[in-house]
Amino acid sequence: MTHPKYLHSNSTSHKWVFGAIAELIDNAVDAKANQFHIIAEPEPSPTRLIFQDNGRGMSPKILHKMVSFGHCSKGEGDIGKYGNGFKSGAMRVGQDALVLTSDGTTLSAAFLSQTFLKATNAKEVLVPMLSWDKDYNLMNQEDPMVSHSLEMINRFSPYTSHRSLKEQLSKLPETGTRIIVINLRLAEDEQLEFDFSKKPNDIHIKLEQEQSTSSSSDSVEVDYSLREYCKILYLRPVMQIYIRGQRVRPILLTHTLYKPKIYTYKPSGANQPITMTFGFNISNRYRFGMMLYNRNRLIRYYLRIGTQLAGNSIGNGVIGVVDAPFLQPTHNKQDFVTNSQYISLKKTLVKKLAEFWEYSALDKVRGGIGIGEFWKKAKTIQLPVWVQCDNPDCMKWRKLEVAKQPDDGVDWFCRMNAESEHNECGDAEENLDVVHSSKKGKRKRRTQDEILDQELSKLSKQERLLKKKRRILTRTSKSNGDDSDEFGTGAELEGKKVKIFWKEENQWFNGRILKYKPSSDQYQIEYEDGDITWESRGDHFKLVYEEENLRRSSRGPKLIGGEEAASDEEDGIDDGTALIREKKHLDESFDKIKYILDSLSVLLPIHETTVLLDYDQILEFDEKRFCKAIIESHKQIQENKRKTDSEIKSLEDDLNRWKMEVSALTGSGSVGTEAKTVSGVPGLNVGPVPSLVTGPLSPLLNLEGPPPSSSHVINFV
Repeated sequence: MTHPKYLHSNSTSHKWVFGAIAELIDNAVDAKANQFHIIAEPEPSPTRLIFQDNGRGMSPKILHKMVSFGHCSKGEGDIGKYGNGFKSGAMRVGQDALVLTSDGTTLSAAFLSQTFLKATNAKEVLVPMLSWDKDYNLMNQEDPMVSHSLEMINRFSPYTSHRSLKEQLSKLPETGTRIIVINLRLAEDEQLEFDFSKKPNDIHIKLEQEQSTSSSSDSVEVDYSLREYCKILYLRPVMQIYIRGQRVRPILLTHTLYKPKIYTYKPSGANQPITMTFGFNISNRYRFGMMLYNRNRLIRYYLRIGTQLAGNSIGNGVIGVVDAPFLQPTHNKQDFVTNSQYISLKKTLVKKLAEFWEYSALDKVRGGIGIGEFWKKAKTIQLPVWVQCDNPDCMKWRKLEVAKQPDDGVDWFCRMNAESEHNECGDAEENLDVVHSSKKGKRKRRTQDEILDQELSKLSKQERLLKKKRRILTRTSKSNGDDSDEFGTGAELEGKKVKIFWKEENQWFNGRILKYKPSSDQYQIEYEDGDITWESRGDHFKLVYEEENLRRSSRGPKLIGGEEAASDEEDGIDDGTALIREKKHLDESFDKIKYILDSLSVLLPIHETTVLLDYDQILEFDEKRFCKAIIESHKQIQENKRKTDSEIKSLEDDLNRWKMEVSALTGSGSVGTEAKTVSGVPGLNVGPVPSLVTGPLSPLLNLEGPPPSSSHVINFV
């Protein structure tokens, strides 16, 4: 037997009223609903809050178990576990709750009322219950308990007649549940703890009534706004929530983080590891901490740990997101039971937070851009927006690369997506897994001009590198094999390009040395995607130009057909001979590259409108200007060839005309191919038209045909 006072004492487990409302939302999720409405009805008095879903509803038997104590019909995978969510949640919101439900076959009602129990001096919890068929005919009317239950509901609820009660039943969907909570709880000032006047599409609680689960000393929107709380209530939202008629636009929390990084953690006793996602909350740097979920349901939010509790800027702005199904939530689902697993998880989060901060390298003392400068830069960053389709039969998530999150009051459907592959509800949903900030870029198909651009850039770069190393080898050979570090060390390497091997990615990434720290003998590396790390010299650390590329170029660039030199170690050549041999090979390679560039300087000005690029001018260009000039010149060559062909045809026409005139003057019927002197036109020779360009460069004009056999000619393909 359960005493009526237990209804109140049971509800006090919810210090925070939004946690009580979340219990009712959880029940709708477990009932497989895809829509949940929270409706405020201040009129007629008393004010009522209505919670309605379109789930599978309940039969009279299941409804009886829900309003009774000691029963639980929850299944594996459901959010609820103890079967106490409705009773504790509804009684925390108000003193009385009328439950109306339909399972598609029958309609049922149950009235859990502290007002009724107190007025009748009940010694145990009594719950009036009724059932109707699909045509709203009251079942078992001859039973005295049925008429008594109807009388109690009419007397202590706002629905004072059978007809008004059936009107509420008619508002149910074919299957679903409608919970009407009346006599809402009052605050200490004897006023409603709910504030319906702040925003017409939201429900607030008064500041003095906030009892949040965050560890922040400052209140956040989630503390007092039901709409903001519902946005993050579920890690992967599976149900549409409406508050006072407007859809709550849910948030994929892990996809709102900047520079996310994923860590894995396998708790003791668990079969599978879990993931921890860390990233920066660039939308609001003052909202940070750990977001702890259990089976997709939010339990703790903005829980500050480790350095975030120190009161300085280290760790600030960082959010960690974890779904920990192995932990046991407390009865009110606002915290976890403190046990060894929970303690171990928090220790791991502290460690991973420190690792993430070290990985981000923001602090100036560590060579970063500085925390303040980072947050200034963050204001200009726009992340992709993930939005959920408002069609309740679809509800797929779509990624919008450049867009603003739709407002709560604005509908958004798949057909509004600009991306053609995902603009219909029937299209597959994009992958929702978070990809942490990686240095691996997408490969894309290069155009012909891009290939030419890259090859010519390599050619110019090799020329400069060979020239530089030839000077180094010359100095080295003169110093009789001095084995000092010819590429420099320490601060001498600042500004140099490097390759760093990441074990996590199992590949090399390009970067540049920003700074050298003598105290730890480490180099600060900035990668192509903006990430910054500190690295020590080792096998995973390669100087790209000074070591790797120069070493390759010393064996002859493949672009110009040079054969790779044999290894000195394999040939057993002494150091002095090896240096002489390498210098000789470099000289040959340098001469080949110089020949190509010299050839280009002759080839390009074949038309008077072409810009002359001689060898000295080319060396003064930077890579981009050089490649752009070559590409433009290549296009001009094609145009010049077309004009040249036209001029040749014009000359041939003139030749034929002159032949006819000569034939008429001499009386000859034909003219041979050998040169002839036209009578009356002194010095006029008529014969085959000579080639416009002759000599070793003439094959270069054949841009349409196969490349010449010479390895010194660039093939523009």
